[in-house]
Amino acid sequence: MTLEQIVSDINRELRAQLEKYHCVRGQLRYQAPSMVSLNGTRGDGKPVLIWQNAPRLPYLLSLYVDQLSGCGGVTVEVDLSTDRFEYKPLSIAVIKQEAKEQEEQESADEKRRQQAYRRSLEQQTETYGMALASAVADALLHNSIGYGHRDYCGTGLEYRDGVYYYGELMDGFMWEPFLQWASKQDFIQWLARQSDASLARLEAKEPFYWGNQTITRNRLTELLNAKR
Repeated sequence: MTLEQIVSDINRELRAQLEKYHCVRGQLRYQAPSMVSLNGTRGDGKPVLIWQNAPRLPYLLSLYVDQLSGCGGVTVEVDLSTDRFEYKPLSIAVIKQEAKEQEEQESADEKRRQQAYRRSLEQQTETYGMALASAVADALLHNSIGYGHRDYCGTGLEYRDGVYYYGELMDGFMWEPFLQWASKQDFIQWLARQSDASLARLEAKEPFYWGNQTITRNRLTELLNAKR
């Protein structure tokens, strides 16, 4: 097939799909080898996303791209009212640059979300106090705090063989505690001075750990409720 024949077949396919959904305009983007998106706009201005369930349009678009040296995709602006089909080939270099810019934008957005979450954790500074800490110390004699699933499970509190433990859990087990207390009173004094912020692991360089299944006032309260 010649390039002219390929373009004619693409136009025919685009017209058929847009008319099927009563659209008067459309925007297509194709990126080799098979990424196709087609958006239409109806006469009342309502947008329509047109899914590609048949292989013909992607096949024709791949033929179009193969005809052009260094081409990695194409966009097509369609206006059926004026029978306009405007093609804009996308070079492989442009597609790579767009992908890089999108990755950088997503990374920047994620860092902003992480910092906003960190700031919210930093504000949760109300200490647990002696009453809650004492009740937790008693409850740990019969139960523990810690999630039990695969991989990282956050932090937990346990009482084993006369010793209180605080530490990280993996696969539901506390392999190497961060802290331990043989004295119940020492543990209570420590826990009473803590807060959701101080136990949110904000000292970790990796944001993955910030507030991820860490000890909180809610979890301490849940332990007490479970005891009842």
